[in-house]
Amino acid sequence: MKHLIFAILIVSFGTAWGQSNWEETGYELLSTTEKNHDLMWADNLQNFYLIRDSGLEMYQPGGKMLFKNSQMNLGNITTADFNFSLKPMLFFRELNSIVILDNTLSMQGNPTKLSNQHLNWVTAACKSIDNHYWFFDMQNFELVRTDMSFRRVRSSGNVSQLVGFDINPTFMVEHNNWLYVNNPETGILVFDIFGTYFKQIPIAGLDYFQVTDQFILYLRDGKLRQYNLRTFQEAVIDLPHPNLKNALVVKNMLFLSDGKQVWVYRRRG
Repeated sequence: MKHLIFAILIVSFGTAWGQSNWEETGYELLSTTEKNHDLMWADNLQNFYLIRDSGLEMYQPGGKMLFKNSQMNLGNITTADFNFSLKPMLFFRELNSIVILDNTLSMQGNPTKLSNQHLNWVTAACKSIDNHYWFFDMQNFELVRTDMSFRRVRSSGNVSQLVGFDINPTFMVEHNNWLYVNNPETGILVFDIFGTYFKQIPIAGLDYFQVTDQFILYLRDGKLRQYNLRTFQEAVIDLPHPNLKNALVVKNMLFLSDGKQVWVYRRRG
């Protein structure tokens, strides 16, 4: 099966971990769900989502399936944005299309073919505040911000010229009016809400990451790593399962996935 790109998810994470091993984290197992999947996400309501090819399922933290959608017929889902849980967005890179869902995973209107919106080669997409969207158009090497009708409201110009090297973004996410763009070869590029380049965070080779008010969280070598955006220091924590593909933190919940099972842990107290 063709490798799919992991999606990014914005979560709320109020405190630093500070521990160096799993036994000290104060988390207890809440549920285990056995289900083959390519990708896993969670939303700020602590529901989690599993994707297999073009099918999407939504689960409660306790493991009960709530809704599913297996009728989109647009090829494999590349990335998803559940930052706005009432209107999730799915991106289908191979067909250069996006789909907007409601909170029951029903499609809202028809899929949007991005080439019809003068976005001919999009490699990354995410939602923005005020029902706006961000797209990276490889044809022009630029970030484009549109309104809900896909009218262009901002663009960055040629990003490769701005940063001085070629880029190939795989996903991106907006948080607190900052856009974080994953360029695996070099790291995470940060732009403001107007598409102005700000800086690069030198964390390269990622499949996915999460952004919170203070941290970037990502999985590497079976450990969850927490990069502090204020101090630039990193904390590392071991996880209780091998060969993990996803690790997501949402408030007091920790979601872990190896592609065959999902473990949901809850912080004690």
